[in-house]
Amino acid sequence: MPMLVSTKPTPPPDRVVTQETVRSALAWGATRLRQTPSSTPRLDAELLLSHATDRTRTALLVWPDHALTSDQSAEFSRLIEERASGVPVAYLVGERSFMEFDLAVGPGALVPRPETELLVEWSRRLLSERSGGVVVDVGTGLGTIILALASHLPSGDYAFIGSDPSPDALAWARQNRTSLNSNATVHLVQGDLLTWFGGKATLVTANLPYLRPDQIDGNWELANEPRLALDGGAQGLELIERLVVSMPTKLKRLGALALEIDPSQSKAVVELLQRHLPWLNAEVHQDLAGLDRFVTASPIAENQR
Repeated sequence: MPMLVSTKPTPPPDRVVTQETVRSALAWGATRLRQTPSSTPRLDAELLLSHATDRTRTALLVWPDHALTSDQSAEFSRLIEERASGVPVAYLVGERSFMEFDLAVGPGALVPRPETELLVEWSRRLLSERSGGVVVDVGTGLGTIILALASHLPSGDYAFIGSDPSPDALAWARQNRTSLNSNATVHLVQGDLLTWFGGKATLVTANLPYLRPDQIDGNWELANEPRLALDGGAQGLELIERLVVSMPTKLKRLGALALEIDPSQSKAVVELLQRHLPWLNAEVHQDLAGLDRFVTASPIAENQR
């Protein structure tokens, strides 16, 4: 006898609920995102439910049986499906935490990564030993690095400038500048690297595009972020090399440079720095995972203190 198979359509049982709760919504959201390349499906679901319900993650976890309204449930489902298509969580919630800031972020700007905080901390330490000058952040994006530096240094001693070729990214940087908790003034400039800069900087920081095309193409996590902020050319070093080559005319003799890199690039970037800034000490710094994450060039005396 042939097996009898029901032809009646069956909706997904994990969404058939008479009254959805925080617990059931998070369980469904995390399960849905585990079907994607997301490395943090549960965290993504928590952040998106927090946004959909306007409650903190802590409140959600403390009251797992709290009932969602139909509007909240529908909004959460929409956000989960957007995330499943590769849209960054930061774009969906409209902000990203970086150090002590909540930066506004959305399409057209690169989402800040936590590894960049290490570059900011190194820069703060170096500048705390100086008496002032000009600090320029190249490829500033949301203003991530320059705003973090401006908020922790004497406002009257330093001039802060962030530059980026993208008008969309600078629009986000201007929005973030309005919430800067400091008396410092941060100037934002649209321009290519430092071609627009006629002075001499005390410190230049840069988180430039450093990925190769093959690292971007087909990468689910990067599909919705601007390629302009990711693609560093065939070897990922095109913009980094152009910036380093310009440094002898853009940096004070005892100035410093800090560059975020792909871990595979540390040797090549150190060689670039030694070739074009031989009077400075080139040093590789690792992130918390032990990967080469940024390279600095600074006066030897600074590194011996």
